[in-house]
Amino acid sequence: FDFSVDPTTSPEMALVGNLGALAVGAVVPYITLRSMCGIQREKRSKTPVKTPGGPTPTQAVKPKAVPSAPIPGPTVAVPSQNAEETLRSSVCLQAALQQLQMDEKKFFGDLLPWIVERAAEYQSERPLPLLAVHSEDQVTLTKNRALSVLANAFLSNFKWRTTKHITCEENDEYPSINFNGMLAITDPKRLGSTAAKVAMTIHYFADMKQRASNGTTQQESITFRRHQAPKIDWRYSTAPLLDVEMQPLKESIDQDKENIRADFANRTIGGGAIGTGAVQEEIMFGLYPELFVSRLVCPRMKDGEAIHLIGTEQFSKPKGYGWSLKFGSPFKDNARVVKGRRHSYITAIDALDLRHRIRETVQKQGDEAGQRLANEIQRSPEFINRDMAKAVAGFDIPDGPNVVSTGNWGCGCFLGDPQLKSITQWMACSYVCLQSTRNFL
Repeated sequence: FDFSVDPTTSPEMALVGNLGALAVGAVVPYITLRSMCGIQREKRSKTPVKTPGGPTPTQAVKPKAVPSAPIPGPTVAVPSQNAEETLRSSVCLQAALQQLQMDEKKFFGDLLPWIVERAAEYQSERPLPLLAVHSEDQVTLTKNRALSVLANAFLSNFKWRTTKHITCEENDEYPSINFNGMLAITDPKRLGSTAAKVAMTIHYFADMKQRASNGTTQQESITFRRHQAPKIDWRYSTAPLLDVEMQPLKESIDQDKENIRADFANRTIGGGAIGTGAVQEEIMFGLYPELFVSRLVCPRMKDGEAIHLIGTEQFSKPKGYGWSLKFGSPFKDNARVVKGRRHSYITAIDALDLRHRIRETVQKQGDEAGQRLANEIQRSPEFINRDMAKAVAGFDIPDGPNVVSTGNWGCGCFLGDPQLKSITQWMACSYVCLQSTRNFL
C-alpha cells in the first residue's frame, strides 16, 4: 500500500481518505511486527531528645533514641495493625484459596507470616521514587525488592494511597496499590474473577517462598521506564510500510515471549487489576504479579507517553476470560536471563477511550448514534495523531527485541475500530524503524 502524501495536502485527511481502500480485515486477533535492521539506536543530623529530669552533675546522659514517625509519601509503607483480621474476614480471599486448593491453616499459619516479614524489608529501606510524567525517568529494582513491595500492597500497608476505585483518594493521578478494595469484593458476579487475581498473587508468594527455602537468590533486575514520543510531522516521513504477519484467531499475544508485547492499557496503568477488572491488561498483571509494582511508582499516563515494563516473570496460567476468569495452573517461565535480567518486554499504551465522549449521545439517541459519533471522533486528525504518537512511544524500546506482538488495541470497551487501530500501529512501527533504523514486519 502506498502511503505517500503530497506535503501540500493534509496528511491526516489523506490517511482518513485511504482507510476505505485499505482492506486490513474486520477483526485482527493479533499481529506480529518484525524488525530486520540491527543498527544501534541512540540511547538515552538528628536532633537529641531531652530525657525527663535531665542528667545529674556527675553523669553524662546520652539522649534516648526515639523512633521517628514515617514521613508521609505516596510510596511509603507502614505496618497495618489489622491486616490479618481483614484477610480472615475476606470472602474474596476464601474464594481465592479454594481456587488454589490451599488450606486456610497453611495460608495463615505458614505463608502469611512470611509475607509480613518480606513487607518489613521494604519498610526498613528508602521508599521507591515516583516516575514523573512526560519524562524519561526509570527505576530498576531486584526481584526481592519487588517482592517486598507486593507484600506491602497485599497487606494494604501504603498508608497514603487510600483506594478509590482504580486510583487513590489522596491524588487521583496515582493508581491504587493496596489490595484491601479487591479483598472486600462480595458481589457474586465479580467474585470469581477477582478471586482469580488474588489466587495468582498468593501463588506468586508461595512460589517465591519455596525458592527462598531452596536457597535461590532473587537478584534479577526489573525495570519500569516512562518514555515520551518525539514530535512527529507525518507529512515528511519516508519510512516504508513493512510486512505484517497475521496470527490465527484465539492465539495469545502472551505466547510471544521473545517479542515486545503490547499491554492494552488504561491510562492508569493496570486499570482494574487491583479491583474487579478481568480483561487483557488486568489478566496480564495477575499472571505477572511483579507488574503491580509499576502502580506504586507510575502516575497516570499522559498523551504521547508509554510505560515500558522490563524483566517481569509469569507465575500462573489463566482459565477463562472476563467474569469467567479463574486461576488455571502454575506456570514455569523459561524465558532466558541475559545479564541479570529476564528477557521479558511489555509496553503499556493506552488507546483513545471513547466511552465518556459518546455517553450523552447514547443516552439521548441510542447505541447506533453513539457508534457513529465514536467513528467520527476517532477518525479525526487530532485523535489519529494522538494514537500514533502513543504507539510510537510504546514500540520505541532502545534495548528491546526486534519484534512487536500486538492486536485489537482499544477495540473492546474503549470502542476503537480494529481496522483503524491496525493501520495506526502499523504506521507507528514503520516510523520507529526509521528513527532507530529498525524495521518491523
